[in-house]
Amino acid sequence: MIIDTHAHIDEIENLQEVLNLAKDFGVYVVIGVSCDYSSSKKILELAENINIIKVYPAIGLHPSNIKIEEIEQTLKFIEENISKVVAIGEIGLDFWEKSLKKNPQLKDVQIEVFAEQLKLAKEYSKPVIIHSRGAWNECYELVRKNDIKYAVFHWYSGPVDVLKKIIEDGYYISATPALEYSLQLQQAIKSAPIEKILVETDSPVRYKTSDGNYYSAQPKDVIKTLKFLSEIKELPFDEVVAITTNNAKEFFKI
Repeated sequence: MIIDTHAHIDEIENLQEVLNLAKDFGVYVVIGVSCDYSSSKKILELAENINIIKVYPAIGLHPSNIKIEEIEQTLKFIEENISKVVAIGEIGLDFWEKSLKKNPQLKDVQIEVFAEQLKLAKEYSKPVIIHSRGAWNECYELVRKNDIKYAVFHWYSGPVDVLKKIIEDGYYISATPALEYSLQLQQAIKSAPIEKILVETDSPVRYKTSDGNYYSAQPKDVIKTLKFLSEIKELPFDEVVAITTNNAKEFFKI
């Protein structure tokens, strides 16, 4: 059983067709991840109604999707539906967000919103899915400060010294199909033990290929992530599937 541990299925067109194709490729579980209030509602609805493959919902407020007027409503919605989700996410910090150049004070808003969601994760014993672009150490420090037991640093491409602390504290990182070309992600994956790696697609994000073309990811493309991971770790494909599937089951308690 192959698990795509991070897909924004609410953003995927022709979702039924896409999930049937994923099933044909051996993907039987997807963690459906949200970014804001509306996508959180949609992910919960999809998880309840999809029967092609198993969809487990994760809901959260992404740092790039914060609307000041919706913060309280979104946090309340997350807490009210906490029993229905396997994780809080996608949450975190993005200090490369373009809006911060015009409004530097939004960095403090990001930190406050992230901290509030970490408190919920701690209170309800939920794992967290973390976006940490340009704020890798800041995210790590807040996760550690809030005594979070299970955290995955999604698509980690930050410094190796921060990665070392992440792994030493028992946290995870995830790999995407960008493993084909991203030197930063490749370095992180080489440095992390496979027992602390989850595989995902971040669908429907666009990736490039070695021949310079682009494609919008689907859950079936987690096969590509596994293939590149197998090559980097110099392990048989089936062994990589078995280990990462076990990692996901343990992380999400599924």
